[in-house]
Amino acid sequence: MLPLEADRLSVKAELAKATYQLTTIEDKLADSKEVLNHLLGRSVQTEFSVEPVPATLPEQENLPAARATALEHRPEIKLAANRV
Repeated sequence: MLPLEADRLSVKAELAKATYQLTTIEDKLADSKEVLNHLLGRSVQTEFSVEPVPATLPEQENLPAARATALEHRPEIKLAANRV
């Protein structure tokens, strides 16, 4: 076999392997979407997409204010304030 023929076959094999891996990943993604739709009580064929979570959440930008808001909304603290 010529060296070029061996290289061609090697590239074809790598391409087939990459295609198989892509198909496997896409199949797993489709399965996961079906499971999520089932858990949400929707038709398993409902299309949806997700959005990435930002690196920092708005609450993280002003941490002291976020902590104060969280403390204000704690029911046990409100209950204690009402008792006083």
